[in-house]
Amino acid sequence: MTALRQLRAELTAIFMAAAEGDEQAAVDRLNALLIRHPVHPVISGHDSQRWHLHLSDGGTVADQYAAGAVFGLATFVTQYGADRLGICTLAACHGVFIDASTNSCRRYCSDHCASRQMSPHSAPGSGPAQLARLDRGGLGRSRRQLWPP
Repeated sequence: MTALRQLRAELTAIFMAAAEGDEQAAVDRLNALLIRHPVHPVISGHDSQRWHLHLSDGGTVADQYAAGAVFGLATFVTQYGADRLGICTLAACHGVFIDASTNSCRRYCSDHCASRQMSPHSAPGSGPAQLARLDRGGLGRSRRQLWPP
């Protein structure tokens, strides 16, 4: 778990650099991770599928996850640019996202955060009575966010 927590911190630093407009720093950090977690692709064919690439099963589970995550992020950045990496603009959230929208307009890590920004919970004067009413109606329930854990 320590290795995955370290990877999370390093990936978050890439997203932060990109969100601050420092694409060179984001790419430098990503390149460092690519060197530390090299990808070892193998051609595979199974389940009546065409030939395709898999990453080899070498190393620990954390190494395999890191190599796949880093390679996938590097592929995205080279195709679409580091400016498509972002940090949620909801003040209480530190989640990250990849903006795959057609006009590069994403600002939140999830629909949940976007709706929280617009909900009565964030409006001035919303108090416990308002929150209780919303919870009874099912609107105040939160979904588990995956990033950060």
